[in-house]
Amino acid sequence: MPSKKNALKLPPALLTVAEKSDYKATSKYDDVRAFLCELKAHSSQMTLHSFGKTTEGRDLLMAVFSDKPIYSHIQALKSPKPIALLQNNIHAGEVCPKEASMMLMRELVFGDLNKLLKHLIVLVIPIYNADGNERVSEANRLSQVGPETGVGVRTNALGLDLNRDYMKIEAQETAHLIHDVYVKWSPDIIIDGHTTDGSRHGYDLTYGFPQNPNAYKKLIDFTRDVMLPAVREKVKKDAGIETFYYADFVDFRNPEKGWATYSHHARYGASYGGLQNRIAILMETYSYIPFKRRIEAAYRFMRECLEFAARNAKTIKDLVREAEADAIERGEIYDPKNNVIGIEIEKVAFEKPVTVIGYEIKEKKNPDGSVVYLPTTKKKLYRAPYFGKFRIARSVPSPLAYLLPKAERRIARKLRQHGVAVEVLLSDFVAKVERFEVKDVKVSEQCFQGHREATISVERVPVEMTFRAGDFVVPMSQPASRVVAGLLEPDSDDSLAHWNYFDNYLTGKLRYEKDFVLEYEYNLIDLPRTREIYEKLIDKNPALSDEQKQAEKMKFFMTAVGYENEFMNQIPVYRLVERGAYSAMVVASDLS
Repeated sequence: MPSKKNALKLPPALLTVAEKSDYKATSKYDDVRAFLCELKAHSSQMTLHSFGKTTEGRDLLMAVFSDKPIYSHIQALKSPKPIALLQNNIHAGEVCPKEASMMLMRELVFGDLNKLLKHLIVLVIPIYNADGNERVSEANRLSQVGPETGVGVRTNALGLDLNRDYMKIEAQETAHLIHDVYVKWSPDIIIDGHTTDGSRHGYDLTYGFPQNPNAYKKLIDFTRDVMLPAVREKVKKDAGIETFYYADFVDFRNPEKGWATYSHHARYGASYGGLQNRIAILMETYSYIPFKRRIEAAYRFMRECLEFAARNAKTIKDLVREAEADAIERGEIYDPKNNVIGIEIEKVAFEKPVTVIGYEIKEKKNPDGSVVYLPTTKKKLYRAPYFGKFRIARSVPSPLAYLLPKAERRIARKLRQHGVAVEVLLSDFVAKVERFEVKDVKVSEQCFQGHREATISVERVPVEMTFRAGDFVVPMSQPASRVVAGLLEPDSDDSLAHWNYFDNYLTGKLRYEKDFVLEYEYNLIDLPRTREIYEKLIDKNPALSDEQKQAEKMKFFMTAVGYENEFMNQIPVYRLVERGAYSAMVVASDLS
């Protein structure tokens, strides 16, 4: 981090609120905006952009740095240089990355980091959750040490956690970030800045990598095994700051049981970035160290990530393009054995244990004889299995494309928010597909992110169908195909079906169980015409087994009382499994 001595030589407007307050306060939105405006006035290598508005109407600010000024994403994409994005303050109580990013931007203009701009284009979003940042209170996040005058809140103005919104895209901020930054600017590296909620370990900062194994393996391996260890070693050598893989002890009373990371879900930024073929890194400073120390750790980590990227610019650019090419190539073949989508993912330990810095634990006996375990301030090394490896436990073959009825414009719109190419059929298309037949639905008892999450069991049934002009085709031979599969396979754990986007077709599963059938079966005695049809089609139909009769009862009674629709207990998404010629046009509008 730049020395205080050097920082004080700058105009007062280019000192951060943290610096000016002796690290007792953090920047508000207007402070960050004023800082960016002042910095822009001093540099011809910086351009300032708004990539949208927050829920409450604040500009979403992004600074762009290059040796030659970059005014548009098209200009950036024409450059052979890697594009690195530093994204901060997604949780607005976790403010040290925000302050560190402003110091780093200052170094890109005035300091020795300026030389990196010959090799990189750097995008910086210092204050992503700007609305949450303004809700400052001394009572917020008391689990972290400072700043004394308070911080903002975790969520946006609508109470949505932006780091759980990457797949469903329901926050206005998320829609702008993904479509107007990730898709348009297409950064090769994304670093997402956080502070832990209170895990106890001996590191100033921990980091994560793309954890969803549906991402390109070589990209995951490079991020986890090459880039991050190199950054770790350099940060420790230059600043004496200890960093390690993001996780927590499985049992704080017995740390040797394991060091376990969070989940693979693509709702989180780092794993979503991996599915978009990007080197995506989670950065978490440690909440129990002082605010100033957290800022320094974040600064050092982001700085070294940029320096590593500059030293390895061609390798990084080639790897990201290779991941995109792999996604496209896989979308062109149907290979049930070798080209699969992971539906169920499990977390296991790596083959070799790791050495983790923790604290010694002491026992304290209460007067009633019970025992509590408390951490001391004495650090201790523990040898433990590292539960940070994710593997596919159940998979399905990747299709050549997905098809949607033209009524499902909302799903097509959602896909386009992710940068997915969607086509519309210009004429009828007879295709061999698999349809999703819903076998079971379980809905969470508690509401999460405004949803009762649905766990859906489906059978993929082969059928030949005629799709009509106006229906949608989503080809898998495109860079975002890994995101497409995660959204449209209904039994995937971050799919649109999981987030209730298809509940309107699941009325029979969600609202009516056996009592519904029993009630109408009982009333057949008063409905002779219904009984006659029921006996003919089901009860006395020799072509149906007893098991099939039971399965057909629900469909029959739902139709009889007018609740049936053509997609009842199905998901109107279809998997194309055999190539066929069709005429279609890429959708260019937002389908509004």
